Amino acid sequence: MSGYSTKERTAVCDVTQGEPAGASARAAALAERLERGARALGAFAAGLSDREWTTRLPHDGRTVGVVVHHVASVYPIEVELAQQIAHGAPIEGVTMDDVHQMNARHAAEHAGASRAEAISLLEANSAAAARAIRALDDVALDRAARASLYDEAPVTCQFVLEDHAVRHSYHHLAVIARALGRAVPLVAILAAVACLLTATPAAAQPSPTLVDTVRAATVELRGPEAAIAAGWAPATGCVSGPQSGAMGVHYINGSLVPDGDLDPERPEALIFETRGGRTALVGVEFVVIAEQWHAKHGPQPPVLKGQHFHLVSGANRYGLPAFYELHVWAWKANPSGTFTDWHPHVTCDEVTGR
Repeated sequence: MSGYSTKERTAVCDVTQGEPAGASARAAALAERLERGARALGAFAAGLSDREWTTRLPHDGRTVGVVVHHVASVYPIEVELAQQIAHGAPIEGVTMDDVHQMNARHAAEHAGASRAEAISLLEANSAAAARAIRALDDVALDRAARASLYDEAPVTCQFVLEDHAVRHSYHHLAVIARALGRAVPLVAILAAVACLLTATPAAAQPSPTLVDTVRAATVELRGPEAAIAAGWAPATGCVSGPQSGAMGVHYINGSLVPDGDLDPERPEALIFETRGGRTALVGVEFVVIAEQWHAKHGPQPPVLKGQHFHLVSGANRYGLPAFYELHVWAWKANPSGTFTDWHPHVTCDEVTGR
C-alpha cells in the first residue's frame, strides 16, 4: 500500500493531538480495551523469572521476551493500518508473508531485549495507540476499504483495530501463559469481559477497580530503590506460606500504618519478590490497626473499593496489636485470587537478607 513499509518500528506512535470533534463512545471503549490488555501483559511479564523470560514458545520459536517486545513494537503499524482504512484508503500489497518476514527480522534484531525495555515500550506505545483510537469518530470507525491482508475483502476501521491492536496483547498473553504452564491471568479475562459489557459513553464508565488504582499508584515503585526513595523500607524478612507459596518481603511506609485510615493510592506495604536475581514489586498490602480504625470510623470493619479486609489477631508473627489487612496482587497474577493472603507462585528461596 502507498506509503507503507514493512520495516519494523519501535518508536512511539505519532498521533494527532487534541480531542476529536465528535468524541466516540465506541472509540473510547476500544481504547480502554487495548489499555487493559497491555496492562495485563505488562503485569504478567513483570512477574516472570529470567528463565521464563527466555523460554522459547512452542510452534513459534521466539522467546517470551521477544514476543512481549514484539507486541509493544507493532502498535504503531497496527494503528497506521486502521487509520488508513478510516480515511477510506485501501491496504494494498501487504500480505501475511510480509508480516511473517517482519516478525522474523524483529526476533533477530531484538533477541536480547530486556524486560525493562520491553515493558517500557509496551506502556509507551499502548498509551499512544489508545490516544490515536480515541481521536477517531464513529464515521471513521465504520468506514470500510479493501485490505490485501484480508484477501481484498472490504473491512472497517473498527474491525482492523479489534483484530490487530486491541486483540494482540490478549492473544499473546494467553499463549505465553499456556506455554509456561500457568492459567491465563484472571485479570485479563475479566478485563476483556468487562469492556464488552460496558461499552457505554465515558460518563457512564465504572470507576477504576482497586487493582487498577493500585497499579496506577505504584507503577513508578516497581523497583526496591524507587520504593525506598519514596518512603517505603524493608521491614520484614521474606514471609513464607504455611505449606506452599509466600507473601514476599514487605516494604513498609511507617507514616501510614498508625494513621487509622486507608487510601487506595497509598498502600501501607509494598511486596517484593526476588527471582532469577531480580527483585520486583508483585503486590501491596493495606494495613490498619483495628483499634485505631474503629476509633475513627466506628464499629464496622474496613472495606476498600468493595473489598473486605481480614482481621489478624493480636497474637501474630509481626508483633502488632490486632489489625486489618488486605493483599492486592496487582503485579503478579495469583491463581488463588487477587486478594488472598498467600501467593502459590511467590518464593522466598533467593532472599538472603533479613
